[in-house]
Amino acid sequence: MPPETTASPTVSGQVELAGRTVPLRSVRSSPERYSALFRQARAEEGHALCLCRSPGLRLVVRVRSGRYHLAVWPGEGHRHFVTCPFFRSGTASGRSEYASGAITERPEGVSIRLSTPLEEHTSTKAAGGAHPGAAGRSRSRLGLLGMAHYLWEAGGLAAWGPEVGRRTWTRCHEQLQQAADQVRVNGKDLGATLYVVPPFTPQRAEHNAEGLQAFLRRLRPSGKGRRRATGLVVGEVKTTWPTAHGHGVRLAHLRQPLYARSALMERARRSYPSALSQAGSAGRTVGLFAVQVSAKGYLVAVDMALMLATAGYIPVDSAYELRMADHLVRAGRSFVKPLRYDGQAAVLPDFTLVDTWPHTCVEVYGIQGNQAYDKRKQDKRDYYRRRQVPLIEWEVSEPLPRVEPLGPSAARRARAAEPGR
Repeated sequence: MPPETTASPTVSGQVELAGRTVPLRSVRSSPERYSALFRQARAEEGHALCLCRSPGLRLVVRVRSGRYHLAVWPGEGHRHFVTCPFFRSGTASGRSEYASGAITERPEGVSIRLSTPLEEHTSTKAAGGAHPGAAGRSRSRLGLLGMAHYLWEAGGLAAWGPEVGRRTWTRCHEQLQQAADQVRVNGKDLGATLYVVPPFTPQRAEHNAEGLQAFLRRLRPSGKGRRRATGLVVGEVKTTWPTAHGHGVRLAHLRQPLYARSALMERARRSYPSALSQAGSAGRTVGLFAVQVSAKGYLVAVDMALMLATAGYIPVDSAYELRMADHLVRAGRSFVKPLRYDGQAAVLPDFTLVDTWPHTCVEVYGIQGNQAYDKRKQDKRDYYRRRQVPLIEWEVSEPLPRVEPLGPSAARRARAAEPGR
């Protein structure tokens, strides 16, 4: 059993390369400055160390196209501190429902098979996007919602702890971009295919505009066969409005709107009702859009997946889950939101508290008087009872359950009690 690991707030956000402690943010933003240390770490130790805990936890050192990256060591993501960028919950998620090959992790990086084609001949009529559930039924490829959930998990944005503080889009942009830089989708580097809308500041306006134009140029039809490229855009939806041919979609921090046909917007409303109806003062709407560039240079969405999220960009499935997530944040608890990807897992808790051992599951019961829902609820209770899993339940017709804040020492004891610590 490895030595007991404890949180190390004084070195949180730092990594060790070849015996030298350096800030993770600096390593990620300017990896070329540390090339010599990366090479030495790979040659001598075979890994780097994350210092979110003591002793440090191993990190994979990857190099792609001459650029170095750090990645979570396979099977050890759950050992990192919950607010560490390398934390992975280790709890159940819809990811387990895919067939082998949908998501492949290797030392050199991650490969994902996406149901949305990223390139097609210009003579091929755009299908307007696959049904959100199609990939979930076959499980051989990820749909757009599954892709969005993967990015949120890999970017550490489905986890929360009191150390996070106020999570802004600036932090989300940084963590999503880092997650994308280590992934290939349908044989293409995701970093070149995905445009994570950057946060706007007057100082970065020109830089952001140049980045957007570079993204648009990659999508314009090119070559003898005139192949049309499809890109991915992730951002927060601020407004939608009807147009002569469909709807416009305005994303936060992005001056250029997206346009979508009415049929696609109507399908999005049916597939993601909470994401569109509960946005605004109650929560945020975050979207992953498959986009193409029209002949006149407009960004046209051919498919989309939408997520309702808290003010801190934690994905939730309903307005009731939004209330519970905010309740846990106010109580200072460390938790993970298990994400469904494209599937419907038989038993998947709404939230998992990771500052207790065993972990505590949180269930929100938002429907009453439905026989099928009541049976599913009882099945869940039986499942947790058989496995002796601590459970917090909230019937939404009742007040929110009392959730006691944990002191730092109690949280450390709970984490140390986990097997493998």
